[in-house]
Amino acid sequence: MWIFTQDGYISVVQHFNPTPGAELLMRSRSGGHLYDLLCLVITEEEADARVLVTEDHDYPYRVLVSREFFAEVVAASMARLDYSNFKNRCAETLGRADARVLGEIWAATHDFTHNEDLKVMTDLKDRVKGRGPFEDEGGV
Repeated sequence: MWIFTQDGYISVVQHFNPTPGAELLMRSRSGGHLYDLLCLVITEEEADARVLVTEDHDYPYRVLVSREFFAEVVAASMARLDYSNFKNRCAETLGRADARVLGEIWAATHDFTHNEDLKVMTDLKDRVKGRGPFEDEGGV
């Protein structure tokens, strides 16, 4: 699972040898991204003690966590959601370079859309007219 937040990008997978309390592997290409997310629920000292750094993987920053701990991280990140434009917020919190990467990812996701999907969405938009705005104020 890939997760993009205002604090950064992480990848989360089930560990190849899961044990109780260490079922999932949270990993990142940026130590700052992983630490910022972890520090929503634990101290920097605790994060320092738990994060493994390795140069022989494409995600060099890693931490084994329980599913419950991971859910706490996601919930803490979600609780901070107070913006209407994700890319603009990331430019503020992560900097322009990371925001540019997120913009490229946003553009690449257009490839998920197929013409038949557009028809379904247009039909849905027509059905919900009058129920409120279809797009958010950020225009995304």
